[in-house]
This record gives sequence, structure tokens and C-alpha cells, in this order.
Amino acid sequence: MNAVVLPIVMWAVVVACAVPFRRGRDTSVLVAATLMALAFTVTVTPVYLALDPLIGGRNLTDLLKQTLFVGAVYFLSRGIAKAVGGPSIGRGIAWIVPAVVVVVQTVAFSQVAMGAGTTTSFMTSYGDQVPAMVYSMAHFVYFGVTLGAAGVACLRSGFRLAPGIVRWSLGFLVAGSASSVVTALLLVVRDVIAVTGRTSLAVTVNRGYGPLLLLSVVLVAAGLALPRLTGGATRRSIARELPGLVAGLEALRDRASSPDRRLRLPVGVRAPGGTATPLDELHRLVVEVHDEMFLNPDFAPTDAERAVLDRSERLVSRLELI
Repeated sequence: MNAVVLPIVMWAVVVACAVPFRRGRDTSVLVAATLMALAFTVTVTPVYLALDPLIGGRNLTDLLKQTLFVGAVYFLSRGIAKAVGGPSIGRGIAWIVPAVVVVVQTVAFSQVAMGAGTTTSFMTSYGDQVPAMVYSMAHFVYFGVTLGAAGVACLRSGFRLAPGIVRWSLGFLVAGSASSVVTALLLVVRDVIAVTGRTSLAVTVNRGYGPLLLLSVVLVAAGLALPRLTGGATRRSIARELPGLVAGLEALRDRASSPDRRLRLPVGVRAPGGTATPLDELHRLVVEVHDEMFLNPDFAPTDAERAVLDRSERLVSRLELI
């Protein structure tokens, strides 16, 4: 049943991410959802059996599935890191890690001694071979480590202080990441048991894999889809609140600055070539307030001014997720 439910869930996430898609938004989550949906789709037995002979047989469909899966995890982690404001160091070369994983699993796959024909249970059939263990562990270790790091990034983003929908979204992502780590650990244990020849025990351990993977996917999918599905209503709500926040931030900025130290653009003036959005306007003012306060360390905002600034920062993070 999981083999059918998983692609349905992920294609639903693809639709949820694509339908409200706005020009200029980061595409990482949409690409991740699409790759994962494709990976789970080729796992469905009729699709697998029909596709494998077309690409040469010898279970190359399993290698295709795992390659798509690695790509999905990479784009998913990149999307989550961008959404929660994770560190940007290393992003330019971050693709090297999944590329190495793909190379390792491809080399290991090529070393597995396989019989003729196609099998829909690759690890059950060949899991007693060391290359098969390396092949399986490569992508699942990457899956567990990467999603675990994404979960930590969500925790460090301060989701308890985030607005409602964002807090729920980050909570689902943290839970999904934790479940993903447990899934990866279970698969590593299964592969180690299988390579020792205890196939029946490996099959028993593997029974937990399907439910855990389904739980991980559903939780992560909920975390990804929730802000997109509610984004329209959220933006309308923020639009109603925006004028008051803008006025409050302008007053705070003016009070924090001195006449000879103006770092801001006048309200309504855009940077050359820029297109103002509610997020741009609010974010610009938040940055200007912090700039003025940095240059005027003796300035102390009132509790009301601090509340306006905090609320604006939370709305900026909320808009970045939707």
C-alpha cells in the first residue's frame, strides 16, 4: 500500500507548491517534491516492471529511483535552509556531496552480482552482498544526515516564536526530519544484518521501513505544503496589517537616526531596477531600523517600538516561507 500512497502524497505536494507559485520564488522545494514524486512513482510495481526493460533491464530502475531520491533530498535541504535562514557558507559547492553519493552508489550497484531479469525487491534478493550494502547505505546515510541537519536548522530558527502557520510548518518539518533519521538508522541496521546472511532477520527489521518512510514523507510534505496552501490568506492578512507596521517602523527609524546619518531610501522609492513587494518594503525598513540602531548604540527603543520591530521581523520570515 505504501508504494501507492507515497507517490500520491508527493504529487499532491507538487501541485500544492506549483499552483500558488510566484515568479521569483526559490524553486528548490518544487524541484525536490517533483524528484521525490518521480522516485516514488517508479517504485510502484507495474511502473517498475514496465520501465526496467525499456532502460536495459538488470534493475536499472532501482538505480534511477535512488538517484532521483538523492537529488530530491539535496533540493529539499537547500529549500529548507533558505526558508529558515540557514548558513550560506558552502552552498556554492553543496552539490558535490550528493554528486559523490550518486557516484558511490552507481559504482557499488555495478558491482552487485545480479541474475537475469528484474526484481522488485532488490535488497531482499541481493542484500547479502557487500556492494549491495554500500549501494543502499550510501543514499540512506545521506538522507538521514541531510534531513537531520535540516531539522536542526528548523529548531535553531526559533519556530516557537514564529507565527501560527509557520510554527506548524516548521514543527512538521522537525518531526519529519527526526523520523527520517530513525528511518535511515533502521535501514543501516537492516543492511548490516542482511550482509551477514541473516536474511529472515533483515526482512523482519525491514517491516518497519515502509511505515517509517511513509510517516517521514507525510510529515515533511505537510511542512512543505502548509505555507503554500494558506499563503493567499496569509498575504491578505499581512497586507491589512502592513500600513500600521510601516508607519511604526518609519517613526522608530526616524527617532533612532540623527539628521546627518540617513541610510534609508524615502518611502516608496525603489532601488534601481527593483520591484517592491510587501516583503521587500517591510524587510527594507527592518534593515534600516537595525542600521540606525547600530550607528546609534545609545538609542533605546520603547517597549511598543520593540514590539513593532519584533512583529515586523516575524512577518518577514512568514512571507519568506509562503
